[in-house]
Amino acid sequence: MAQDSLRRGGGAPPGELSEIVIVDTFTRLIFGDDGSAYSPAELGVIDTLRRVEPDVAEDDLQAMGEFLRALGVSEMISLVGRVQQCAGPFSPLPLKGRNVAPLRAC
Repeated sequence: MAQDSLRRGGGAPPGELSEIVIVDTFTRLIFGDDGSAYSPAELGVIDTLRRVEPDVAEDDLQAMGEFLRALGVSEMISLVGRVQQCAGPFSPLPLKGRNVAPLRAC
């Protein structure tokens, strides 16, 4: 339960991506952290990043990390905002046989 709150960034509603989740995911991509599987929220960030930034739409995770590493601070802040604005609800658990709202298109 506490981990779910952390993944959402505390104040974000359940299923919504917060800035902290986005920044944490970007950090994992930048440093090439593939030691563990990505959470549903992190996968949502990665999917949304591919939709809002055409330069990484077809990139693998390593190339996405290189792209993020090259950004300046203001560009990174802007990108975090674009990803958060575009992201829709994610499913915190795999749900078989249930309709889950997809990420919103931007």
